[in-house]
Amino acid sequence: MLIKQGYIDTKGHPYVEIEVSADSNGNNKATFHALIDTGFSGFVSVSIIAATTLQLKPHATTRYELANGQLCDPIPLARAFAGLAGDKLVAGVVTISEHSGTIVGVEFLRTCGKSLMLATDGVIVVDEAEFKATVEQNAKNPPLPPPPSN
Repeated sequence: MLIKQGYIDTKGHPYVEIEVSADSNGNNKATFHALIDTGFSGFVSVSIIAATTLQLKPHATTRYELANGQLCDPIPLARAFAGLAGDKLVAGVVTISEHSGTIVGVEFLRTCGKSLMLATDGVIVVDEAEFKATVEQNAKNPPLPPPPSN
């Protein structure tokens, strides 16, 4: 089973390494340490500087509802390709943010077919289909109990 490990920074925020490209071939791709934000329903959010470097072409805007119920200012959107570092790139809509960091949201995990596990000391991202198959197999064939002690 393919397992990618991320990390939890000193502030307790989970991160994973991803790659983003303007095309499906991965030409001119860049690697980012992206914050995993399960409160972000989107795919990937990159900074204006990163979008410019990647030559992303904004084609629309969106507005998100914030936790306080307010709508944010319009945010540019661009089609791009992203995936975990070393994995295949998948198509998605990238938001272009004024913030300097990179964020992956729930749509990134879903589109890439990944399951996320957070541990006290790190982040584990696995292929969802393989993970489900392993869980189902273990449910059918539970491990044998340990032998009785003498």
